[in-house]
Amino acid sequence: MNYPSVARVPTFAVLFALAVGAASAAPTTPLKVKPGAWEMTHTMRLESHGAPPGTDPLSPEQRARFEAAMQARAKNPRARTHRQCVTKQKLDRMAFDTHDTECTNTNMQSSATRWEADTTCKGGAHGHSVIEAPSSDKVSGKTVMHMPANQGSATTTMEITGRWISDSCEGITRR
Repeated sequence: MNYPSVARVPTFAVLFALAVGAASAAPTTPLKVKPGAWEMTHTMRLESHGAPPGTDPLSPEQRARFEAAMQARAKNPRARTHRQCVTKQKLDRMAFDTHDTECTNTNMQSSATRWEADTTCKGGAHGHSVIEAPSSDKVSGKTVMHMPANQGSATTTMEITGRWISDSCEGITRR
């Protein structure tokens, strides 16, 4: 089965609306943050609960090494930082081009300082996202997605912080 990959979604998209690929019928109030260049830092933790699909052909020793590597990775998540341009249109739309039409949001609540929703995706993946903007130049958020698999499951937790840098997006290629 194919599950939505948090890693392939632009960070700002995950921050503001993980999996809002399909248009939501619920009206939303955009977060009141400044458009322009943002520096985003995200930390992703993946916890595997059992052997993932595709590990059947591994020998018991290979499988044990694979599972140990996955556990070590879950204990030591790496933070990644990049700059991204956020336009007023993206803020108004609250869709942020996730390129993922396999997921829908429910129980969506939004205000100028907080966005929250439950997400359900084809294939059984589901989760919850909360994004807060305590000021117009700072954001933080957390998304937890549970992804089932034939022989086990996985939980991905992404925590994100962002700070506004400039009105100008000059030199920033990530849009």
